[in-house]
Amino acid sequence: MSRTRSQTLPGRSNFNANSSTPLKAELIERIRRHGPITYHEFIHSCLYHPQHGYYMKRRERSADFYTSAELHPIFGRLVARQLAEMWNIMGSPD
Repeated sequence: MSRTRSQTLPGRSNFNANSSTPLKAELIERIRRHGPITYHEFIHSCLYHPQHGYYMKRRERSADFYTSAELHPIFGRLVARQLAEMWNIMGSPD
């Protein structure tokens, strides 16, 4: 069964490019007044905006995708294993 654009994964909301959010409106106005922004500025605003940033909101984060070795030691072991494999493929350079 193929997934249509209107379907979504469990626990995830549909993305709607035409929807409006306070941050989207603020970014549009900022661009309108001052011109283009960099990708870094856009992502930084999305993540760390004081009122609307993803990491600045207090909420349940059980559905987040974590990639931090601090959350579980297996992540660090997986990264180490991948790096060792890459080093071997390259011929174990100094």
